Amino acid sequence: MQLIAILFMAGSIIVASWLADRLSHERVLIWGCVGTILSGIAISPMMSSGSLSTIFLYLALSLCAMGFVNGPLGAWLPSLFPARVRYSGTSLAFNIGGIVGGAFSPVIAQTLASTSGLLAVGFYLAITGGLSLVAFDASARARTMYALTQSEKRYRAIFEQNHVSLCELDLSRLREKLDEIALANGGSVRDFFERHPALPTNARISYTLLTSTTPR
Repeated sequence: MQLIAILFMAGSIIVASWLADRLSHERVLIWGCVGTILSGIAISPMMSSGSLSTIFLYLALSLCAMGFVNGPLGAWLPSLFPARVRYSGTSLAFNIGGIVGGAFSPVIAQTLASTSGLLAVGFYLAITGGLSLVAFDASARARTMYALTQSEKRYRAIFEQNHVSLCELDLSRLREKLDEIALANGGSVRDFFERHPALPTNARISYTLLTSTTPR
């Protein structure tokens, strides 16, 4: 039964990888974590039902959820690390995570099942899925802050390393005056200045000195 159910995992890996390329790796992984939580909730009533079809259905759906986690993982995990440490970071994260999260899980599950029943195992699965969701949120926030910091550094470098002075012109008053002239002359500013070539607009142009780096 389990050998047949594992075919659903193989199929879900292909589907999850396809969806990750078209949507996003994080979204598909989050779906897999939600499926893990639901699997933990359903393990006790479905596995204790005594019905082979119900047990098979549970195994198939649980392995599908596992496929949605394993499918995009190979592309998502390297994206967490910069290029110079990407291989090392991915290898350490995957292997340490597999040891800490995978090696002890059967022992913990067996202990919980023996002492408290399948309901405790279900809570364990749901908690691990919830922790994964929290980790995804923390990872997304950290990457957003890193990208924002890098963008700010690049923006500052434009002014700090520039060898010429830069200024910002505020032409809003001039635009307002030209709009008034256009409104008063049927929308034609050019005709107005052709009739009054020496007439000033009385609009001040303000400027702000952004940087005044002395050329070296």
